[in-house]
Amino acid sequence: MKKSAQDKEIEKLKMQVDKLKKEKVSLQRDKRNLMGRLSTAQSRNAKYRSALKKKEKPNVGLDQKTFEQMMNLLDDIITPV
Repeated sequence: MKKSAQDKEIEKLKMQVDKLKKEKVSLQRDKRNLMGRLSTAQSRNAKYRSALKKKEKPNVGLDQKTFEQMMNLLDDIITPV
C-alpha cells in the first residue's frame, strides 16, 4: 500500500520530534552534570579559602611560625603518597 505525501510528512515530523526529545533529555543530563561539577568546585574553593584564612590568622594561641610548622606537618600527614 502506498503512503500518501501527507503520511510521509507526518512520519518525517514524528522522527524530528523524537530526535528533539532525545536532544533535550541529553542537554538536561549535561546541565545536571555541569551543575554538580560547579557545586563541587565551589565547595572545594570555599574549603581551600577557609584553610588559607586559618593559616593567615591562627586562632589557637600560637605564634605564626609555630602555627605554619604545625599546618605543614598536618599537610604532610594528610597528603597521600
